[in-house]
Amino acid sequence: MILQQCRFGFSSLFFPKVQNGFRKCVTVHINDNIVVSRLSFQLQFSSLRSKSLRSKTAHTLPVTRGIAASRFPIFRNTQNNKFLTIINHNTFFHSFLRQKQRLIHIPSYPPIKRQQTAFQIAFKQAGREFVRFLTFLFISLLSILIIGLLSWRGYHFYIEHFLYPTPTKLSRPARDCLRGAFIRTNISPDSHTAEIYLRQALQIILEKDKLELNDQIIIDILKSLGDNYVWRGNLEEAILQYRQTLELLLQQHQSREGKEDLSEVINIAKKLGDLYIRIQEYNTAEKYLVWAIGLLQGNVIELLNEDDEVLENTSIFTSSSLINKDFIAITDLLAGLYAKQRKYDYALPLYLSLLKMIQEKEGLKLKCWEAIINGHIGEIFYAMGKYDEALGWLQEGLSKAKNDDGNRDCDECAGVILNNLGLIHERKENNELAVSLYINAIGFAEKAQDFIGIEDFTRNLNRVQTQKEKVVSSEQDNSKETK
Repeated sequence: MILQQCRFGFSSLFFPKVQNGFRKCVTVHINDNIVVSRLSFQLQFSSLRSKSLRSKTAHTLPVTRGIAASRFPIFRNTQNNKFLTIINHNTFFHSFLRQKQRLIHIPSYPPIKRQQTAFQIAFKQAGREFVRFLTFLFISLLSILIIGLLSWRGYHFYIEHFLYPTPTKLSRPARDCLRGAFIRTNISPDSHTAEIYLRQALQIILEKDKLELNDQIIIDILKSLGDNYVWRGNLEEAILQYRQTLELLLQQHQSREGKEDLSEVINIAKKLGDLYIRIQEYNTAEKYLVWAIGLLQGNVIELLNEDDEVLENTSIFTSSSLINKDFIAITDLLAGLYAKQRKYDYALPLYLSLLKMIQEKEGLKLKCWEAIINGHIGEIFYAMGKYDEALGWLQEGLSKAKNDDGNRDCDECAGVILNNLGLIHERKENNELAVSLYINAIGFAEKAQDFIGIEDFTRNLNRVQTQKEKVVSSEQDNSKETK
């Protein structure tokens, strides 16, 4: 026999928050002495739920006839042990559910969100794209910053260990300033910034590192400052800087009692002589140049007294073993000083004696100097109005300079000699030849990167061409008048 009773209602026991419909059924099978009861529990969710979310729970509970009689009074009085009375459904159903309540798990589902508008979706998408762009921008800027920092430090490391090693006893700020001055002087030229770096380095060395004034590091910085002033054309400041450097070099030399710094002293004296010539203080320039030659000849090293008498010209060449590039350069400056003052009787003997000594020292490879001095001798004869003699000396110097084509000094000398030859032929009214010589002079000056020479030679060329055009136009006018 099969009995079944069903009940419909709303559950608040298992779903206190979500009220849904349900159906509870009890099915009882009576077969001889065995009563089989089956409890069916079916949830019926609202229409918003999909069919796949509906669930059904069924439990089969086998019981004996005795248990059924004891639990359910409806089984106590039956006919032939097979009877059916009204089942107390509530008693059985609630008793069973209380036992199985903890074992039943009903999954929870998230509530349905309210549908978003197209504007909200687009705004959120734009926000995500903007955040992604900011992230990419930040990573890019950070990468560029790191690469720039590593490149900057690596370049300074290369300069420090290969191009311009700075003294290790200096502090790091002083060494950085010296490297900065080197970059602004040799790699990315900027005289004003280089001077700032040098002065900052000098201040740090004196105040923080506590070095003495006659220390070689400070002397090198002062020389660099002097070179910077010359570069900027501030000759007065350069002279003051070189004189201070010279005094410190002499103090250093006297304290060490050696001759290791003699070349630096002579070099500074030569620079001072050249600068005094450029500002047309010829007497002071002469004393510094003669003093430097005296140091080369072994005179006692002491600070120059500008009231001292100048050496005689003949005393300069007392020792033939003095021939070197420093001696030639200083003697050439001294002879040029006399030539500027029109003291040709002083300048010419110096040039001739110097040329003779150079020709005797063939192993020194001083062909460019030989060409330069030939050119200077030709200039003196030109200034004296002896054009034929000047042509001979200039031609000799030009041939010497062209023999070493490609050397910057020789190319510069060849340009100057060609320009002087053009001046001589211009005076002789050989304008066609003068134009050709000026053009060749400009070519050699460009090879030597002699920009001042290029400007001067071009000016001479334009002058001759203008005169030539005037002559041609005047001849044409005269021909028209005669017709």
